[in-house]
Amino acid sequence: MKRILISSSNDYKTEHCMHNINTDDKKVKYIPKKPFTEEEMQFIVKNYDKLSIREISRRLGRGRLSIRRLLQELGISKEVTFGDFTTRCLNCGKSLNKPGKRKFCSWECFHEYRKRSYPEKLRQKLHNIMTSENTRERIASKLRGERNPMKRPEVREKHRQSAKTISEKLKKKFKEDPEYRKKVLEAAYKGWLAMAKRVYEKVRIRVPNRSEERLMEIIEAVCPGEYKYNRWEYVIAGKIPDFVNVNGKKKVIELFGDAFHDKEEEEKLIEHYKKHGWDCLVIWASELINVKEVMEKIKMFNAR
Repeated sequence: MKRILISSSNDYKTEHCMHNINTDDKKVKYIPKKPFTEEEMQFIVKNYDKLSIREISRRLGRGRLSIRRLLQELGISKEVTFGDFTTRCLNCGKSLNKPGKRKFCSWECFHEYRKRSYPEKLRQKLHNIMTSENTRERIASKLRGERNPMKRPEVREKHRQSAKTISEKLKKKFKEDPEYRKKVLEAAYKGWLAMAKRVYEKVRIRVPNRSEERLMEIIEAVCPGEYKYNRWEYVIAGKIPDFVNVNGKKKVIELFGDAFHDKEEEEKLIEHYKKHGWDCLVIWASELINVKEVMEKIKMFNAR
């Protein structure tokens, strides 16, 4: 590629083809290529194995072909390129396992590169445009009514069949693969626990409440070290009991508020735990007035 200055109009013209140009013409003269400075050469030699040719070219404002030629003159071999894409990450220079259309080794590198490439003001401007009411309305208008693809029966059926196939495969894997089952259950429990904590923090429910604190003192007096207050740590048979035995016995204690529960719920809960191999004792908040009776009740429950 050569740049030519036509003196009559002082315009720059780019010569893309490699045919001969009449240099005897006084109106046309070549602009010599700007040689690499010492700082540029040091930067290239220092970073040729860390950055791609494309990235070096972008940082120095030089053509990729001239950088390759300089490396050849210096006797330095550069990573093989595939079309317009190199085998190195544009951000960290790490070699890519699957060269081709990939430019980054990870999403972290992609976001770091984008932050450097796009100024904060420009990114904020683009964000404001994409989140504006006009843009949202324009996008939503294209999906309203009959334009919505999910309104078409064939699309709904396709999605239904796809979801059914995926669901069957995952169910089969869940049954047959114990490691996968363990991973799923752990992830579900962590997600549920995080959600429960967020909810409790948002509504500012006191945990434990005064009744639970009172019952905690009574349990500790009757059987010290036997039961632990369950702060969303144990999920047993799909339930979250208030107090769980931590000494190997499959026993739980639930505290029922008179305003929120009834006798039928107590029977159902005890039966539910029994079905899964656990003993359950339900103590009502109104019973906490008579401490001796509650202590005797807990003592008999723990002994059986």
